[in-house]
Amino acid sequence: MQINAIIQARMGSRRFPAKVMHEICGMPVLGYVIERVCRCHTISKVIVATSDDPLDDTIERYCQKQGITCFRGARDKVSARFAAALQHYPCDGFIRVCADSPLLDSLLVDRAVKMFSESPCDMVTNIMPRTYPRGQSVEVLKTDVFLATQADFTEPDDYEHVTRYFYRHPEQFAIYPFLSPVDLSTIRLCIDTYDDMEHVTALITMMKKPQWSYSLSEILELYHRINGGNAEGCVASACST
Repeated sequence: MQINAIIQARMGSRRFPAKVMHEICGMPVLGYVIERVCRCHTISKVIVATSDDPLDDTIERYCQKQGITCFRGARDKVSARFAAALQHYPCDGFIRVCADSPLLDSLLVDRAVKMFSESPCDMVTNIMPRTYPRGQSVEVLKTDVFLATQADFTEPDDYEHVTRYFYRHPEQFAIYPFLSPVDLSTIRLCIDTYDDMEHVTALITMMKKPQWSYSLSEILELYHRINGGNAEGCVASACST
């Protein structure tokens, strides 16, 4: 089974413009995401899906420099961008990855792909319900099912958020959730705001080994230290993958 990872990224974020190319310790946020996704053992190909807006030329140039496939498509209809990328790079299933998640644990991705490969499902997700931190979201979808649903998308959120339609109509699909042993949903490891960027930068600055080698449990230990012991379940046993 061929599973591709599609990282959605663009410069035109409303809340934090150009955040995906904001540098942390000399590397853009997108670079951290790429490093982590490329170390997943279950992925056949990594694709950065950006828009055809000239603002996103910067993203394409960075991908070319890193030797990463970059696909460009619709700016506002992100789901259409994904559909076009999937038609251009056929695969059995794909993982949707947000470029604002520089600390995504590759072990979580591999766990989700294993579930997907071994189960007769349309989608594996850890965000319905959400028990993992924001920034650790993993969704694996069957390509032919995703492409077949495009004609049913009608709401703006369906186009923008790619998978929202599936969550609004769970009765139509075989959706397999996987949960954290401890509810970690209040913890933020994504980058939506400038405060998030400062927080993630503080975490990365504390790292003494390559950032991609830190598992979620190790990241939560750092989070625990920064936040004075207020992080729920910041122990390795609670976050085992």
